[in-house]
Amino acid sequence: PQVNFRGTQVSVIPLDAGPEIIFAAAVPKDIWSLSGRGTSCPTATKQVVRVTWTGGVRLPNRDELGEAQRTLYKVSLTSADGSRSE
Repeated sequence: PQVNFRGTQVSVIPLDAGPEIIFAAAVPKDIWSLSGRGTSCPTATKQVVRVTWTGGVRLPNRDELGEAQRTLYKVSLTSADGSRSE
């Protein structure tokens, strides 16, 4: 069957707003090294968090993000006592 989206509408995120993380979840350690999409985990990895961006973020050539983009992430953890670590 042929699908036609003519006349349909969808809300779009304004470009100046930029993407936002809409979902983040810890990834179980037993699947960190499974082959597939994404990059391998560095050997000193303590936790993996999978994130989903609004609008789906890809490189300009439509490839998925890779190691260069992974190194741009910074994660801060706040403990119950209020102390923070990165």
